[in-house]
Amino acid sequence: RISNFDFMSLSELFIDVESLPNNGAGFFQLIFLAVVYGYILYQASIMISDGSELLLLVPSLASIVGSLVLPVLGAFPDGCIVFFSGMGPNAQEQLNIGVGALAGSTVLLLTIPWSLCIFGGRVDFDEDTGKPSYKHPKHTTEIKLGNTFVSSCTNSGILLNNTVNVGSYIVMA
Repeated sequence: RISNFDFMSLSELFIDVESLPNNGAGFFQLIFLAVVYGYILYQASIMISDGSELLLLVPSLASIVGSLVLPVLGAFPDGCIVFFSGMGPNAQEQLNIGVGALAGSTVLLLTIPWSLCIFGGRVDFDEDTGKPSYKHPKHTTEIKLGNTFVSSCTNSGILLNNTVNVGSYIVMA
C-alpha cells in the first residue's frame, strides 16, 4: 500500500555541503558532486534539445512548437533552478541565492560570446586617424593584426556605429 510507504522530502535527495569534512577530502567530494549534478543537467539539456527537434518534424505542430514550446523548454531549466533553490527552512534567503546565480549565469552566457566576437572582429588602428582600419593594407590582400599577441590586443579594436549606441540606451532603460 502506498499510504504505508515512507516518502522522503526533496531536501533529503541532496547532500548538505556543510556536512562534508573541512579538509582536502571534502573539497574533492564537493567537486565530485558538482560534476555529477553538471552531468545530470547536461544530459537533461540534450534530451530537451533532441525532443524539441523531433517535435519540429511534425508539420501540424511546427508553428506551435517553434513559437511556444521551444521558449518554454528553454526557460524550464532556469525555472527549476529558482524553484529548487527556494526549498528549505529559510526559503527567502535561498531564493535570493538562486535568483542571483541565475542572473550571474545569464550575464556570463551573454558576456563570453560578446567578448569572443569583439576579439575575433578586431582590426589594426590606422596610424593617421587612430580609428580601426577595415581596408586592406597596401600591397596585400589580407587584414593583418600586430605581430605579437600583446601588440595585437593594444593596437587593435572595432568601430561601433550609431545603432549600437541606441541599442545600449534601450537595454539600459
